[in-house]
Amino acid sequence: MPQVVASTEAVERRYEGSTGTFINRYFINPDYRQMPPGISKVPCAFLVGLTTPGGVIQPHFHAVDQFQVVVAGGGTIGNHELHPISVHYTDGYTPYGPLHAGPKGLYFFTLRAWTEGTSIHNMPESRNEIKGRSGREVMFETDLRPAETLHRKDVVTEQPFAPHSDGLAAYVIRAGPKAQAVAPSPKGAGGQMCLIIGGSGLHGTKQLPLWSCISLSPDDEPARLIAGLSGLEALVLQFPTSRTGL
Repeated sequence: MPQVVASTEAVERRYEGSTGTFINRYFINPDYRQMPPGISKVPCAFLVGLTTPGGVIQPHFHAVDQFQVVVAGGGTIGNHELHPISVHYTDGYTPYGPLHAGPKGLYFFTLRAWTEGTSIHNMPESRNEIKGRSGREVMFETDLRPAETLHRKDVVTEQPFAPHSDGLAAYVIRAGPKAQAVAPSPKGAGGQMCLIIGGSGLHGTKQLPLWSCISLSPDDEPARLIAGLSGLEALVLQFPTSRTGL
């Protein structure tokens, strides 16, 4: 069964780090940080808010594949600029960073099909924990088109990059007001996350305002959404089948 969480249902928590203040909002599996060390076949989705201008997240890696979606503020990751809507993907055990927040802070979703109890492996001190060689790091950007979407009569599905043979893929859905959108099927992949990045939608009887999230397993049917009165823009981010044999 899909897990569907409206942005109004997110659980907010605040953290003080050595390089800045973090305000996180947890959507899918809000208590993942309390899970024991190791990897579980449980998805998680949360919004990271690095509110301190110039704040830094040092280079690190995770043991699981993940997407990150910048939705507000800006900054850099490594040598790449970040701004809404930048999307960053890494295979598990692939170091990336550092992340630097810009003058308006940096706000991004982290989306995972698997949950890791140990949340972060800082570099270079965790180098000996990397299994095998580093994997892929993929980035792309998409824009928001609220005026165009408002006057759209149909549904368009865009593909920012060609799907990989192991299921890794990404889609952008733009639907006019009250249009019915069907996302690509998650079958044959490692799961999907659907994130509302513009307008609003309806999934079954559940209202999904901006930043709402849907998690789908490979066995689920495609997400079906009815666009709200101002239309709908959504990311559908598809995970690969497990690279690490988990």
